[in-house]
Amino acid sequence: LIGGGFTIVGALIAAVVAYWLTTKLEIFKERRAACTSLRAAFAPAIAQIYLARHHGTHDTPVVGNILKDALVSHASAVEKFRPFASDDAAYQEAWEQYRKTVSQDNHIIDTAEWETDAALWSTVETRIRAILSFAAP
Repeated sequence: LIGGGFTIVGALIAAVVAYWLTTKLEIFKERRAACTSLRAAFAPAIAQIYLARHHGTHDTPVVGNILKDALVSHASAVEKFRPFASDDAAYQEAWEQYRKTVSQDNHIIDTAEWETDAALWSTVETRIRAILSFAAP
């Protein structure tokens, strides 16, 4: 009788642990997919900034237009990732800082680093990296 009781308790414990591990694994997979989607949404913007920096002085791409065109897809990715952000207030602040920076006139975006030692568009890049820091492994 005692041995059978231990078997039942052991089976219940195993079932609970298996359920808990399955749930945790599913949440881990969902977060990992959300991290990948967030990084993928901003990857073209980071690439465009890099390419524009190394383009030369003739017909340099208008980074502000590129970022403005991507703003809706960035907003969508930010919202999809929101349930996985560790600090919702800080995540929202990082998003707002990026959104406000990108919403400015292109002239302001393109000249923000003039008369400084910072690389062109480093302000925008810093804002993007602040958002992506929430998707760090």
